[in-house]
Amino acid sequence: MISLNQKSYYFFFFVGIYSSFAQKQLNGVILDSISKTPIEGVSIYDEQSKKGTVSNERGEFEIMLSQTPTILQITHVSYKKERIVFSDKVVVKIYLSPSVIHLPEASVGNYGLQLMQQAIAKAISDSSHRYMGETDTWVKRSIENY
Repeated sequence: MISLNQKSYYFFFFVGIYSSFAQKQLNGVILDSISKTPIEGVSIYDEQSKKGTVSNERGEFEIMLSQTPTILQITHVSYKKERIVFSDKVVVKIYLSPSVIHLPEASVGNYGLQLMQQAIAKAISDSSHRYMGETDTWVKRSIENY
């Protein structure tokens, strides 16, 4: 028969093993801070466990955390990056602020058309020199003198 001392030993042994493998599931939704609309395609990354997930079209996500507290890195190409310390909440709402990126002015042109216009202008300017006629005259004189 198992004594009370052995029972308590087994109890604490199995509780210790269970708690060491315990993971906490975090459910949440990512929203735009201005319009309060869900954001699709947001990356959620747990810096400690090196695991991540992506929000769905309703901005929802779930991630298994190996330990708490942990730092979650929240990123999206159109929003400012956030680092949030997560402790004991099970469901969270995260608001992201839009990120404005100023790009330099870009000009679009047709390089092929510009090249053709330059070639035509060069051909017109060269044809006014009448090299071809002078060459023909030189060839005729050379033949006559031969």
